[in-house]
Amino acid sequence: MTNPAKAAVAVDPRTRIDQALDVLCGLQSASGLYELGRHTRVVVSRLWAGAGGSALWRRVNLPPWALEWPTERLAPLLAHEL
Repeated sequence: MTNPAKAAVAVDPRTRIDQALDVLCGLQSASGLYELGRHTRVVVSRLWAGAGGSALWRRVNLPPWALEWPTERLAPLLAHEL
């Protein structure tokens, strides 16, 4: 029996990443991170992401669960990895 409160929500990774980048675009303190994020490969990977994310070989790796975070929490993680 599945618990409806814990049912997985389908999240489009590209949409969530774009939302986080849009937050960075509007921040004066994140100048340049929006453009960097647009030109950096951002992938969702359980294998490479580690506990919160990682950046390796000019690629940002995010864990799948980060896409379920509010945009205001995902944006700083993405900024850190960029």
